[in-house]
Amino acid sequence: MKTLSGDDFKYLLARQVNALQTPMPLNVPANLDHLIKAKTVHHRGPGFDMIHFRGSFDEETRVVDFYDETHTSLHFQLAGSSWATIGPTIDNADMQPMQYNLYNCHSPISQYRFPKQNDYHYFTISLSPAKTIEKLQTLQHQQADAIIDKILQAQTFSFIGENRRLTPAMLQSIQAIDDCPFEGAIREVYLDVKLTEFLIHGLFDTQNALTSKQQHGIQDVCAYLQEMCPNIYDAPTLSQQFRLPAQVIVKGLKAATGMSLFAYQQHLRMQWANVLLQSGERNVNEVADILGYSQASHFIHAYKKLFGYTPKKMQ
Repeated sequence: MKTLSGDDFKYLLARQVNALQTPMPLNVPANLDHLIKAKTVHHRGPGFDMIHFRGSFDEETRVVDFYDETHTSLHFQLAGSSWATIGPTIDNADMQPMQYNLYNCHSPISQYRFPKQNDYHYFTISLSPAKTIEKLQTLQHQQADAIIDKILQAQTFSFIGENRRLTPAMLQSIQAIDDCPFEGAIREVYLDVKLTEFLIHGLFDTQNALTSKQQHGIQDVCAYLQEMCPNIYDAPTLSQQFRLPAQVIVKGLKAATGMSLFAYQQHLRMQWANVLLQSGERNVNEVADILGYSQASHFIHAYKKLFGYTPKKMQ
């Protein structure tokens, strides 16, 4: 078994996240890079980080005394397995393939163990305490206040207790994040919307049928999104405006349109782009700029992915 200090393991993670550009600290053995072979994708937004890690461990590896800042962690184990102790209160947190959990970690000192494995694959989201509270406050769910109280009391705990099974919606969202074609401000909006979806699907029961009143509310939301296109709205904003819980909006839009909230708005935006292109009022570059794409090629890629042909066909 290979034993790493928390600092050594942080170095390895930093090297992966920063595409192996992080300088090697003087006290870190040079052969550590051969221990973990991985491909890592890093996404960052205001108050949160998303890391998609896929790699292998050449031998069983233990990490001791991994010090971290207070944060909320959403951990999705896609393949492989791991074991962790997080602070003084979460012991023997065993993660198996296709499981997830959500933890609030207050100044944690963690211990990890990774078996020898050829395919260790996880996706994790780390939120600052302020971001976590902000999101919970906008979800308008009866559990949110109790969770916020525990965060403010500086507790380390699991939001959901035992591990749960990953859902198809979660897997689709992870893939959609990696395939995100946007840049700049619109990318941040997209990632923030996906973060809300993860919290809704991960924390709350979204399986119950909508009431008649909620169904009418969803119809109003759809009409509003059509009217306000090409603007983009997240579930918390729509929740406040239409007085519907955010999880109801996410679930209701999916039931009514067959698409996620963001995908539905993206579909509307591309239809709106078609109108501009067919009218001859704007060219492809101008439409891409109006929709917030930093490069026209990203707009063309998203358009072709949706319709199967490039926007030039509509001119």
